[in-house]
Amino acid sequence: MSAPATIVHERSLLEQGMRVVRLYAAQAKGRNGDNFSLFHLLGIGHLEVSTHSSILRDLLDPRGSHGQGAVFLKRFVERLGLPAFNFEAAEVKPEVGIGPVTETSGGRLDLVISDGTRKLILIENKIYAVEQANWVSRYLNHVPNAKLVYLTLDGRAPQNLEKGSRPMNLICASYRAEITDWLMECRKEAATAPILRESISQYLHLVQDLTQQSRNSAMNEELVKAASDSKDALEAYFALRNAEREIQQSIIRYLQERLSAAVQDRGITFCGSQDFDYSAKGGGFEFRIAKLGSMPLRIRFEFDRSGYRDFAFGFVDDGGLPAENRQQLKAIFAQAYENPNASLTWPAWIYWSRYQNWSTGEAFTGIRFGSFVNDVLDVLWKMCEIIDLSGIRPAESQNLSAN
Repeated sequence: MSAPATIVHERSLLEQGMRVVRLYAAQAKGRNGDNFSLFHLLGIGHLEVSTHSSILRDLLDPRGSHGQGAVFLKRFVERLGLPAFNFEAAEVKPEVGIGPVTETSGGRLDLVISDGTRKLILIENKIYAVEQANWVSRYLNHVPNAKLVYLTLDGRAPQNLEKGSRPMNLICASYRAEITDWLMECRKEAATAPILRESISQYLHLVQDLTQQSRNSAMNEELVKAASDSKDALEAYFALRNAEREIQQSIIRYLQERLSAAVQDRGITFCGSQDFDYSAKGGGFEFRIAKLGSMPLRIRFEFDRSGYRDFAFGFVDDGGLPAENRQQLKAIFAQAYENPNASLTWPAWIYWSRYQNWSTGEAFTGIRFGSFVNDVLDVLWKMCEIIDLSGIRPAESQNLSAN
């Protein structure tokens, strides 16, 4: 096939895809209620303990408020391929302490499922929080015969395991696959309990949003048909896929130009990527504040994982700020953003839940045609206010004030 012909088919596929997306968006807008979510309205969709672990605990508990006995627990065990045990006698306990943390022991187990025998299921639930050191060995040293389920959005393996040292009784599961499928099964089991069924649906929608899954199966079927309807269409689809990186870099170039222009007259310098590629872990951009002089403090937006995942923002100082300045920054930051994290090089930071994972394209669309740039600037202005409130000033300014 010639190059011009390929471009014609790519354009045709794009036009057909846009038509399908517009059609289903128009049908859904304001009518089917799919965009309504109590989790999003209350701002609790990202909370591991009070939202996700609490919901999982109740659904897995045979005596949970759902009133369906052990059926949900049984489906969970089957879905993850865990050993069967006495489901009716099972207990689910949250936040189980196992002693002070050392190199080889201690910590707090998110969920523990037991049937009164030596069969135990431990669940380490990680939505956005950072992994703790040696947690796998510490937990399995406490209960060597337990099955340890590491539950994350994408099913990744623990970061601090040495190559070839993964324990046989460690199971990596994901919200994207196992939990989504399990919740669909739970919803079927709750067919005769409408309030419970709709509550499970609401939570399922939250999980699908967090894992970038389209909830519109009819639209997906039409898009699949459009892309695979002919040899030309399929080749056009893969040609577009092959251009994905260049498309993303073009949009990031546009983002950097917009942000640089927006701050150039405000005593702020924008620093972005020269190759317009944020796909690696640590990719992102930052702002340097002129009035801080030589103080090692910047405002940074960065991906905590590769593949445009776990987008975060916060203050970076490379460990150079005095301890009292770091504490003050984090305290004021916490008033604006709940439960911030901190590290040796970041005095305060938080995952940006709205734009945390860019794989669905929502963030890229927002950069080019939506409010993303203005949202970044809103965060930037608020972070500048936090610096002002903290009283941090360059050393030379402090000396002048003293004189």
